[in-house]
Amino acid sequence: MKVKKMFFAWQEEKERIFLEEKAKEGYLLVKASVGSYEFKKTEPMDIAYQFDFKGIDFTNNDEYLQFFEDDGWVYINSVGGWYYFYKKKKNVEEKLSLYNDNKSIMNKYFKLLMFLGITGFSLYYMTLFFFPMLLTQFEDISEFMNGFMIGMYIVMCLITILHFLAVIRIFKKYLSLKSKITE
Repeated sequence: MKVKKMFFAWQEEKERIFLEEKAKEGYLLVKASVGSYEFKKTEPMDIAYQFDFKGIDFTNNDEYLQFFEDDGWVYINSVGGWYYFYKKKKNVEEKLSLYNDNKSIMNKYFKLLMFLGITGFSLYYMTLFFFPMLLTQFEDISEFMNGFMIGMYIVMCLITILHFLAVIRIFKKYLSLKSKITE
């Protein structure tokens, strides 16, 4: 069964709850992609889903996955630097997490912020400088092309705003964890 649903980087708790509810209904995640989830029908299960952001990391992926598998986590797949895992709970009350300390979770958010910073640089440059300059360069273009260029600029502005909101929300999570560590 495929389900179309979109979650953003700052909504991992909502995504986790969504996937765990599906498992309780008897649907196990077999593949995640951007805005889409593929499930297989199983017996209802009480499992925990967790996500890790590895980002652009060229270290040995086998060692990385083995680290989690040694702790009982099952690797599902990865999407855009996010790695999806699940683990069966021993009891309903059990709270499972890939990491057992705030510093490790903070490190995950730091990697995500670095990734967003790298990807955001070109996005912000294009939105703030390139497209406005491009729009003022052409005087003799058709009305259709002018409308198309303005439409593209509006789309770029919306993507930039979404990206900026992601950075702010992830940064707030990062600072929250950092304050817990220094207390």
